[in-house]
Amino acid sequence: MFQVSKPPSHAAARYGAITTSSAHGRGMSNLATVDKPATSRITARVRIAILAMVHEGLHRRDAAAKAGLAEHSLYQALRRPLVRALYNSELDVLRTSARARTFHRLEQLRDQDRSPTAAVKACQVLEAINDEADARPRGVQTIPGFVIVINGPSAHMPRPPTIEATPVLDDAVEHQRELVPVKR
Repeated sequence: MFQVSKPPSHAAARYGAITTSSAHGRGMSNLATVDKPATSRITARVRIAILAMVHEGLHRRDAAAKAGLAEHSLYQALRRPLVRALYNSELDVLRTSARARTFHRLEQLRDQDRSPTAAVKACQVLEAINDEADARPRGVQTIPGFVIVINGPSAHMPRPPTIEATPVLDDAVEHQRELVPVKR
């Protein structure tokens, strides 16, 4: 029933499609059962450009040229969520790997004697890093934004005094009421 008439194409091999023989003897790949669209993956060129931008510090134009892409193609690729996720993931890797070097460099600045201002600033930054690391829970991803917590009155806070007020009519309003006749 099925016979392989030619090797499957790259896409057919990737998605496990089989090659069937048609009435005309030409092999046709059966890709109708594939759920994943081909546009949802990141091409090798885009991946190379992203890695060059992040790890080599290249500008988008230079990274695109290195990967053999047009600058606008890389710009369009960066608009896709999957490519942005790769970019942000690689930035996180870079940030994590540079953290130890940054800490050692701050220690060098702190221990040097040529610039006391730089030494003091390095001490302040090192202390801020330590305080931030202590405050941040381990294994919890932080997301930028604001969290507004509204709590009701608590036992340790006294309730604010209630101010009773009665409306006072202005003399001008009273005078105006006297001048305007009321129709009944």
